[in-house]
Amino acid sequence: MSFFRTKTQQALARLGHRIACGIALALTVPGINADDAVRQRDEIRAAFVFNLARFVSWPASSPLLHSDQFNLCIYRTNYLGAAMDTLIEKSLHGRKLHLYLARDLSDIASCQILLIPGENLRDYRREAAATAQLRDILTIADFSLTPHSHRDHGGIMVTIVRKDSSLGFEVDLDAVRNSDLKMSSELLKLAVIVEDEG
Repeated sequence: MSFFRTKTQQALARLGHRIACGIALALTVPGINADDAVRQRDEIRAAFVFNLARFVSWPASSPLLHSDQFNLCIYRTNYLGAAMDTLIEKSLHGRKLHLYLARDLSDIASCQILLIPGENLRDYRREAAATAQLRDILTIADFSLTPHSHRDHGGIMVTIVRKDSSLGFEVDLDAVRNSDLKMSSELLKLAVIVEDEG
């Protein structure tokens, strides 16, 4: 157990360091052109999503795990563009990662992860209100390019946020508790915890 905890801490530390350095590089290196800076920024965000998912576990009983692939779905808009291609061929929880664009929530039946651009959260909420609870799908909203407040969580498990020249993330514990997923305690130590008031 101590070995796993140490390896987990090391992996999270490396992730945090890479994110902070990568974003700072994209923002400050003289001579880097705008296209390269955007590509670098987006690749870092894609890596951030992938690494967050490494520290989440799905129940063995989940029908979504009765497959040899692990599906990451992006809601409505592939806002990270070609940067998502850096995740192709990667393995997540022993399964090959596949990427899909979900035009609406009727397309997510086979998704283990649903990535929601901040600009599309309003549409997601409207759809989710009329949809059965997504108990074994990890929902991640990316507000790193969009202003937000804690009230924006609304059942979203993880929210990616911008903190100066680095990325951080907030976890809605109520949303996690209402799901069938488990998050590593080491991951939670690095998160800003958000819970419903009252």
